[in-house]
Amino acid sequence: MKTKPFSVLREQMTPEQRKKIDTRVQLALLHLNLLELQNALESTQDAQRKELDNEGDSP
Repeated sequence: MKTKPFSVLREQMTPEQRKKIDTRVQLALLHLNLLELQNALESTQDAQRKELDNEGDSP
């Protein structure tokens, strides 16, 4: 079976199908951004927690 370029497949879709796919892509990108932000926040919180723990260890 020969593969088709995505642009050809998009041309065969109805405008509603293209809009639905575009919306799903945007949601997926937003989700990835959210995950990146959550990971960054977690890293920052871990660093702050370690810093506070180290301050508590000092006499």
